[in-house]
Order: sequence, then C-alpha cells, then structure tokens
Amino acid sequence: MGRVLTFKTPDIVEFEHRFFASFPDACFRLDESEGIPVYSFGLGAQQVALSFPGIKREFTIREYAHDAVMLNTVERSLRFVSLLGIGDRIPPEILTGDASWEPTHIHQHAARKRIGAHLVAWQMETPVMVSDPVKLERFVAAHVDDAAIAKALVRMTSELGCSGDESGAVSQTLDAAVDEVSYIEALRERYLAVCRVGRRLQKVRRDFAHHASVISEVDPVARLITIPIHSLGLNLAEVDARLSNIVSLFRDFEFHRTAIRDIRDEMFARLNPWDDIAESWSRLSGDISDPYTVTPLLRDLYRYLAPRFMPADTWALLLAKDRRLDESRQYGKVTTWFERTDQAI
Repeated sequence: MGRVLTFKTPDIVEFEHRFFASFPDACFRLDESEGIPVYSFGLGAQQVALSFPGIKREFTIREYAHDAVMLNTVERSLRFVSLLGIGDRIPPEILTGDASWEPTHIHQHAARKRIGAHLVAWQMETPVMVSDPVKLERFVAAHVDDAAIAKALVRMTSELGCSGDESGAVSQTLDAAVDEVSYIEALRERYLAVCRVGRRLQKVRRDFAHHASVISEVDPVARLITIPIHSLGLNLAEVDARLSNIVSLFRDFEFHRTAIRDIRDEMFARLNPWDDIAESWSRLSGDISDPYTVTPLLRDLYRYLAPRFMPADTWALLLAKDRRLDESRQYGKVTTWFERTDQAI
C-alpha cells in the first residue's frame, strides 16, 4: 500500500530556494486587475509581478516540495491579509481556524440579540421573522431580556437531556455561539454597505434616465453588482437558517461552528475589496446634478466587477477591445468605453 502524504501548515513565510531571498523589497499580494496571487518585487525602475504557477514552472518546484506547499499556503493566506513578506506569520484562519480580526461590542450585542430571539421564540413556540430587521427589533423589545433567555436555557437543558450539573455547559454554548455569530454580524454590516451601493446605482439610473451616456455606463455595473449581492446574501441566509434550528445549534454546536467559520472566512475575503468602494460611494452627495461626477466611480466599479463576475469568454473579448481603445478618450464623448463594451454583454 502506498504512503499517505501529510503536510504541516507552515507557521512562517520562508522558502528554501534562494530566488525568494534575492529581493529585499519583495512581497506576496493579489494582483489588482486579475485578483490572482503574485510575488512582487522591484527590478530596476520596474515592478515585477510573477504568478505562482509561473514560479513553480520556472524553477521546477515539485508540487509536494516545501516551496510549493509554502506558495499554496501563501495563496490561501492572501484571502485574509493584503500583503505577506518573508518572515511574516501565516494568519490564524489558516493555522487554527480563529479570525485575524475582532468584531466590536456592538456586533457582540447584535449577535446575542439575534440568538436570544431564536431561543425565546423557540421557548414561546412562536415564529419570529429575524430576516426582517424591524420585526426582529419589535420582537426583541417585547419579549427578549435576560430572564426570558435564562428561562429558554433551562428548557434547552432539559431538551438536550442534560442534568442540572450540566446546565452551565448550555450557557457556555450560548456564549460561544454569540462569539462566532458576532463576526457574522460585523460582516452583515459590511454587506449592507455593498447593498447601499447597489441602491445608489438604481437612483443614479432614475435621476439620469434621459441621459443616454450615463445610462450606458450605469446598466452594465448595475447588472454585475447583483451577482455578489445575491451570493453574499445567500451566505447570511445560511447562517440565519442554522440559528433558526436552535436545538440543533446547541446539540451539535461544533458542527455548526465549523460551518459558520467557513462562511465567516469566505465573506471576509470577498468583502475586503468592497470597503474602499463603499466608502467612495458613500461620499457622494444625495443629489447629483453633474452626471460626470459619478462617471469615474462607475468606471472603477466596472473594472472591479467585470473580470470577477462576467463570464470568462465575454471578459476576454472586452479586455482585448479595451486594450485597443485610445487611452486619451474623454468623459464628454457621446460614445463611451462602456457603450462599446456593453454591446458584447
């Protein structure tokens, strides 16, 4: 029978090949345009960015060699940190499953409120619409307090077949669940900022409904942004579904913790690029009189969305066309870059 290969995840970014020690300013990062991991360093007046497959191929690095495992670990790590250099520590998401960031007390409170609402609703045998923020707030204000949660925990102890001596374990599970869900609440807040960008795009479209050049720029962006909004919304819906089955959450908490952490890590990695985008759009005034005020933001957002959410063959065609366009194009032209590319969508 063949040997089973096992690998220990490296704690520190370090390589055996001397190539990686040749450039003191080198770092690992994600390429801005393609979103792929690269090894970046200065070479004279130029900045070089080498892809990981290219490095492995160029230096004949075997797939299970130390440097290949290290590159694979760095690639996974760049979902959670923006830069890694030689000697840097691998983020805890990769090593232990813990998060490399912390939610605030506000998010802790929101998580306790959400889980408390599920607990009390289960105790009362009353459905609660936690997906509706207004209805959730009303239910919490009317029914959820420390006494109601304590009463629900007593029933949960009985439901799980725990003895009185084990009641503390149920409270500990509640605290652990609140800790995990507080990260989701922090990500929910960032997700809502992305949703606000989507709503702002719709407002821009309404405000400039008779301005053909603006509509031609808004429409492709508005279509593409629905993809990440929908996908991230499904992540949150999965967590909410797990919380709604409150008995299962307490009975098989470690199973649910693993799933919630996977969702946490996926959402965190996907939301990171959106923080700057959402901040830029939030600085726009409520009413935009000059359509060209929003044009640079639309084009930047399109450049982010298109390579990530447009079908690969369509994006390749558009990219080829874009490279042939005159770099000196003016915002005021009737025929814009988006009008040209939108024809192929």
